[in-house]
Amino acid sequence: MVSPADQSFANLTPMLRQYTQAKTAHPDAMVLFRLGDFYEMFDEDARQGARLLELVLTSREIGKGQRVPMCGVPVHAVETYIARLIRAGCKVAVCEQMEDPRLVRGLVRREVVRVITPGTVVEEAMLEEDVPNFLVAICEAETAFGLAALEVSTGEFLATTLEGETAFDALQAELVRLQPAECLVSATWQAHERWQPLAESLRLHCTVCEAQAFDLTATTPQLERYLGAAAPWRMEHTPLALRAAGAIVQYAQATHHMVLPHVTVLRPYRLAHYMVLDAVTRRNLELVRTLRHSDRQGSVLGVLDETTTAMGARLLRRWLEQPLLQLEAITARLDAVAELAADTIRRQQLRQALRPIYDIERLLGRVACGTANTRQLTALRISLEGLAVVRTALEGCQAGLLCTLREACTGEEGIIALLQRALVDEPPPTIRDGGLMRPGYDTTLDELIQETDRHTRWVARLQERERQRTGIKSLKVGYNQVFGYYIEVSKANLSLVPADYIRKQTLTNGERFITESLKEREVAILHASEQRITLEYSLFVALRERIAGQASLLQRLAATVAQLDTLAALAEVAVLYNYVRPRVDDGPGIVIRQGRHPVVERMRDGFVPNDLSLDHEAQQLLVLTGPNMAGKSTYLRQVALIALLAQMGSFVPAAEANIGLVDRIFTRVGAVDDIAAGRSTFLVEMTETAHILHHATARSLVVLDEIGKGTSTFEGLSIAWAVALYVVRRLQARGLFATHFHELTALESLCTGIKNFHMAVRETPEGVVFLRQLVPGGTSKSYGLHVARLAGLPPEILTEATRVLQYLEQHGRDPAASVPLAVNGAQQPPMPPVSESLAQRLLGLDICQITPLQALSILHHLQQQARAGVAAGEGLT
Repeated sequence: MVSPADQSFANLTPMLRQYTQAKTAHPDAMVLFRLGDFYEMFDEDARQGARLLELVLTSREIGKGQRVPMCGVPVHAVETYIARLIRAGCKVAVCEQMEDPRLVRGLVRREVVRVITPGTVVEEAMLEEDVPNFLVAICEAETAFGLAALEVSTGEFLATTLEGETAFDALQAELVRLQPAECLVSATWQAHERWQPLAESLRLHCTVCEAQAFDLTATTPQLERYLGAAAPWRMEHTPLALRAAGAIVQYAQATHHMVLPHVTVLRPYRLAHYMVLDAVTRRNLELVRTLRHSDRQGSVLGVLDETTTAMGARLLRRWLEQPLLQLEAITARLDAVAELAADTIRRQQLRQALRPIYDIERLLGRVACGTANTRQLTALRISLEGLAVVRTALEGCQAGLLCTLREACTGEEGIIALLQRALVDEPPPTIRDGGLMRPGYDTTLDELIQETDRHTRWVARLQERERQRTGIKSLKVGYNQVFGYYIEVSKANLSLVPADYIRKQTLTNGERFITESLKEREVAILHASEQRITLEYSLFVALRERIAGQASLLQRLAATVAQLDTLAALAEVAVLYNYVRPRVDDGPGIVIRQGRHPVVERMRDGFVPNDLSLDHEAQQLLVLTGPNMAGKSTYLRQVALIALLAQMGSFVPAAEANIGLVDRIFTRVGAVDDIAAGRSTFLVEMTETAHILHHATARSLVVLDEIGKGTSTFEGLSIAWAVALYVVRRLQARGLFATHFHELTALESLCTGIKNFHMAVRETPEGVVFLRQLVPGGTSKSYGLHVARLAGLPPEILTEATRVLQYLEQHGRDPAASVPLAVNGAQQPPMPPVSESLAQRLLGLDICQITPLQALSILHHLQQQARAGVAAGEGLT
């Protein structure tokens, strides 16, 4: 397609010139151009759209015999198609008809009313209801980052500053937690050697902004428009964070082509208020997605999510990913969960009251962005009407947080009254066809409705009057979109048609007529209907804007509902799965009695619980030995998860738990090659271990599994030995260290604070039974051959492995130097020992001279000797 600057632009049709101007203004977006009941795409957009959306590619005349590729989607289904384009990584510009084509002669005026990007969507079809959709901006400095995040669909707006040597690691952890739909970065940072691998590994959708977007002087007026000129936001945030926030509001406003009235507060947050969970730990603990299939089912969130609202589901996810460090806040949550868990009737009443409440946060987002229709406003009214039942369910509550939330769950009466007065009970889904507003809401609208009804009643009575006047009993009065009102007479009665009838249409079986009075009534009805529809639309838009003006109130109510839903869900889980209230304090110990893994116990019958005791004196680091499949990894993860759940304010899967506050949880459990970055398994393992050793504190919980297994035996053992001592002596952190290096059990006698434990195993004649029970002391057996047998390795491999193992246990640790192998490296089953006398006898036989009978006699004799030797445990002689 040509640009407006090209000479051939003048040769295009007027409509395509209009399209070209829109496309030139948004070259990086796919332009959806409204043409009647369809949104059309042209040229390269059409080719790409047809491929991504599986549409038929056609073409359209553009002037002088030339054609341009074209495809389109129906207006009623456009959100679904836009969602597919957004998921494919496209940016979409919606070019809307700004005039009613029925009322315009010539070209309809069209404008781009919105640019939809992955981080700015508000439509339900483009969002996961239980997952936030953050637009993030990153402003970099030498040793710090400003990070701002806006959830356009809810209006949640937050910012923080990451400083010091750990700033980049903290940035990575926050991006993993936020999972942004879109990142705004400068061109400088986009090209930075540290950013590119991070963006690729997290699969971030990045949008490069001009330097001016991060210029605080340039964006301050917009921040003031959203946050207020005299508000305390200037004092609450660093300039670096405000630069990131300024870039976000500028971008969001530009894409929506409007000020977003629900974005009114920039909430500061500090990472120091939350437990640190790095990207590796979040992945290893499978908090929100499983490692293998990236599924929600099988994750910790999948077990905990008993929420009844979308708002509660999103908040539960945030609590899980941001455990608290403030004891007062943790205790407040635990008190609320405890009361709801203990009071079954209150809990059930509250959950039942919350169930019919829609997603108030995202309904507000659509209202504020001007995309809400009557159904969304009706859903908002129904949700607000349900808050009275929520308050009733909380009457007489004792927990401080529940009392606070009950008090906050008020103020909705005015909005309810407005919506009840304005909208009919069951409004149509479209807002441009009338029938929206309740009688009595607007005097002018009532007059137009009355006028329309008066004319319509006149037409309804016309048929009976004309039948009486003409004597034509079969005469009918009808209406269609093409010819309007008409009087239909059959052929048999055409002779009775009065002179004042004006022929309008000839049919096969009759003719249609109009009269001057009917034509006048039709004009009056159409005029009144158009006025009514136009007025109703403007009244609805004004109503929507009035609701948007109550954004702060609605956000408070939504946040209240979300917290109540999350607390009730945690209480429900505690009752369903027999969780207990943990004691969380600032002491050094972690004591768990009969602890369980929250996910594994739901997937496996007969889960075996285990205890734990850690402190900074006698048991600071547990060295855990024992075979694979005995439950070591499950135990490691369950300890970390119990500490995490306790500090998010949840009950925990245990008989008893006392958690001394944990500032960070580190897990190094398993590793794989990072081929894209050219890193081997061992390098990944060492990098993760180094990260832990550089950042852990005495308050941290360190979980290490199989350190040193990716290199030679002695090197791996040496590294594991040194790491264990470093954790105890230098870091003084609490930890668990699972290993196959049984030599590490010697550390118990060399270093105070290290204790040996192992997973119990019972040996039976039928094989090995894994008891999955933690018991004191070390073990020197790994039972790897048993695990290999369970895995289905071929018998000959198991036989050879058994032979090698027995030899190594008797003679040494180096199989290449010690184990006798067959010629050419082919390992054969072990042969019985052969005596010198037998060898001499066999060598003395002349095969060419011996008869078959003699050979059979000798073979029989040897067979008898073999039987006797086997019975005596000897070889052939």
